[in-house]
This record gives sequence, C-alpha cells and structure tokens, in this order.
Amino acid sequence: MNNKCFYLVEGACERQLINALKAEPSRLIPGSIIVHNVVQKTIPKAYVASFGRNSFVTMVFDTDIPQTDTDSKSLYSTNVPESKLSG
Repeated sequence: MNNKCFYLVEGACERQLINALKAEPSRLIPGSIIVHNVVQKTIPKAYVASFGRNSFVTMVFDTDIPQTDTDSKSLYSTNVPESKLSG
C-alpha cells in the first residue's frame, strides 16, 4: 500500500517550519506542502480528490486571529463524509 502525505499550511511561516522539519527525515514524514489558509477558506474539492485513498493530511496553522467565522465542519468540502471528519 502506497500512502501519501500532504501538509496543508496556512502561509509562508508554516511552510518554512515544515520544510525545516523535513530536512531531518526522523522528524517528519516526507510529503507535499500545499499553502492554503484552512482557517478562513474551505478546502476545495480538487484538493480532496487529489489526496486519494489512504493519504495522510496534516493541517498546520497558527492562532494569531482571535476569532473567525469558520467552524470546523466548514473547513471541509461537502463531499467528505461526516465519519471522516471525526478522525
């Protein structure tokens, strides 16, 4: 089974963090980095489709914005089953 790993990061700082951790393979699983602000925008269906079955997706974001209108369920496209949201 070939599992893929994706990192959805909020911005440049988070991308830099993931790249630094990927420099030492013992610290982080190698994978693709996608810059996308999951706190303020939903994850497009195209991203979800590209992940494929048995993929690992890690979201990296900071909490510098005290409040947002986005709730956790709106982070995902409507084609993601509810059972997949709870982890």
